[in-house]
Amino acid sequence: MICSVLVADIVDFSGLALDEQLAHKERFQKATEESGLARSERTRFLIDTGDGAAICFFGDPEDALYAAVSLQHRLLSDCPLRMGIGLGPAKWVVDAQGRRNIVGDAINSAHRIMNFASPGGILVSRSYYDVVTGIRERQVFGFRPLGMLTDKAGRQHEVFALGRVGEAEAPRATTDTVVTAAAGVNDSHAGVSQALVARATRVLGQMLGPAGPLVVRRAARAEAGRQGFLDHLARALESEAERSRFFEAMEAEAPAAAPRSGPGASGLHRADGADGGIWPPEAGELRRIEAALARELGPIAAVMIRKALRSCRTRAGFLEALAGHIDRPAAREAFLRAAKG
Repeated sequence: MICSVLVADIVDFSGLALDEQLAHKERFQKATEESGLARSERTRFLIDTGDGAAICFFGDPEDALYAAVSLQHRLLSDCPLRMGIGLGPAKWVVDAQGRRNIVGDAINSAHRIMNFASPGGILVSRSYYDVVTGIRERQVFGFRPLGMLTDKAGRQHEVFALGRVGEAEAPRATTDTVVTAAAGVNDSHAGVSQALVARATRVLGQMLGPAGPLVVRRAARAEAGRQGFLDHLARALESEAERSRFFEAMEAEAPAAAPRSGPGASGLHRADGADGGIWPPEAGELRRIEAALARELGPIAAVMIRKALRSCRTRAGFLEALAGHIDRPAAREAFLRAAKG
């Protein structure tokens, strides 16, 4: 299988006194719990490495990046981490104690990339960078190339860095790019308008730096209404004072015009497709289709779906375009049956 892997390492852990090690481990554990990463589930698997963790993600490749910025935001001041993200093959094994575990190049690659990071830094491999920038405009994430770096074994790696939380002003983007960064909100989230997404990206970009657009995108995928969307974003901020400033900034940027009513008020134009299905697909249907495609293609399924959403005009054409990426006829038919429900 192909998966994305985040390796997080507590800086200088081995050089700390025992009581400091325990305190840092407790902070790290709390941060993983607050970020929803502490427990393994269908879409991820956490491996305790002693001085941190390796977290394998089997779904959307961007999940690893979101997890990294979430941990960075929570721990930068009192328990700095070094983090590396890789993408590659891995497989399930059973260890000597009979427990399931994961091994493979994806974990090894992420660990080597992490070793290049400075305290508080997030670095990604070339393979991971190619996948996530295939989903989004590269300037949305604020990646910067570090070139070819050589590890202790003499192997070379092309590495890219993500700007740290609060390190610099968020990358400037047009409204179109901002909306694209929020995962096609205008396609599948009727309750979250393009204007609200653009406004939230500007505000959170000032507060979280390059992590802002990624947090907005996740919230737009998870929430269908305005208030739920804003509450989701506020939870990404560490203190009550930050959350208050966020809500105040959002209200200050709100347009004075009266609310729109009638057809198209949500900014989403949804219609029956020529094949009788709803186009674009609803969020729940998109998740089902992505899960079916991921069983054949792995994390790259998310990239294929977003590209097809931009280019297709009917549900039937959308599914046929996705099926075209599957080589084996039997697997292709199985995907279409699962996607059509």
